Amino acid sequence: MRRLRWLALAVALFVAAAWLMSGPSRPESAVVAAARDIAVPRHPTHEEFLRRTQRATIVENLPPTEADDAPTVRRYDPLLVALPPTAPGQTVLVVEANAIRYSALGERVIGCLLQRDRKEYDEVVEKLGIDPFEDIDRIGGTDQLLTISGNFERLHFEGLSTETTRPYGDHGQLVTEGSRVIGLWKNELLLISADRQQVEAAIDRLEGRAERSTAPLAEGVAYGEIYGNLSPEALLDLVPAENRARFAEKLQRAAQQIELHVNVQEDVAMVATIRGEGGEALTDLSKSLGAALALGRLSAANGGEPDLAEVLDLAKVRPPSSDHGDAELEAELVLPRALLEKHLAEVCDPAVPAAD
Repeated sequence: MRRLRWLALAVALFVAAAWLMSGPSRPESAVVAAARDIAVPRHPTHEEFLRRTQRATIVENLPPTEADDAPTVRRYDPLLVALPPTAPGQTVLVVEANAIRYSALGERVIGCLLQRDRKEYDEVVEKLGIDPFEDIDRIGGTDQLLTISGNFERLHFEGLSTETTRPYGDHGQLVTEGSRVIGLWKNELLLISADRQQVEAAIDRLEGRAERSTAPLAEGVAYGEIYGNLSPEALLDLVPAENRARFAEKLQRAAQQIELHVNVQEDVAMVATIRGEGGEALTDLSKSLGAALALGRLSAANGGEPDLAEVLDLAKVRPPSSDHGDAELEAELVLPRALLEKHLAEVCDPAVPAAD
């Protein structure tokens, strides 16, 4: 699996914001003012709607019904169809890797990675036949299956040290590499899992031998550069370790679904919508989140960590209300370009000045 490392690096683009915050930085207080004008993603843009429509390339002709004599045509996005059904509360995420790669942040992160590991990257491109940063479009994943869309016509399976290769279905190939099974469908979709049945089931859905309406994400959720659902455990990973214990029980009790959307262009803006039955449990959770942010800001400021204090100052918690829905609360975080550029310049190449 070492030769899949650069595919993993492409996946890592979606955690670039967290990585940028991991090292020492001293953002200026102006970043807080800049953040006021950054909008979090709440609905698809016109461009995202058109993109979503163009991606629905699987066409299914449904027979007429008693209510409608005319046949119905239904269209599906292959990557969303390939994702396996998930139980409520499980994580399923999609990353617009190509869009992030060509964003201002993506260009800087990739430049940093290639600066450090260019030789290894070139070797992997030669062995695999594809350029992960150019040929990958999207990455989707659950706990059971990783799906990667893109152009894989030049993919060299022999570069993966594969053990066996065999056809599956009408347009699929299955490759075994160690403990993993890799499926390739129509040279446009890679399917990777430790469970062969997961890969085979994905191809069955793509080719119409299994129900397609079981996709864990509705097409209406497909906006932002990162989108999907988080499990409560995944959301807890974003909470400082010292506060996790107090939130774990409240989050499990209040949250039935956690929907995430992240924009990664000039700035990074993210919003998590936590949905539940409403009532006291969700209200109590929103109060706890707000109090934790306030305590975190105070602790960071008193502890000589102005960078952390300002990042936490950008976060907001919108409690349940009749205006926004009494069965949901929202948590927002924005990271202005000035903060990200400054940090990246310090972490990646101190000799390179941050962009204006």
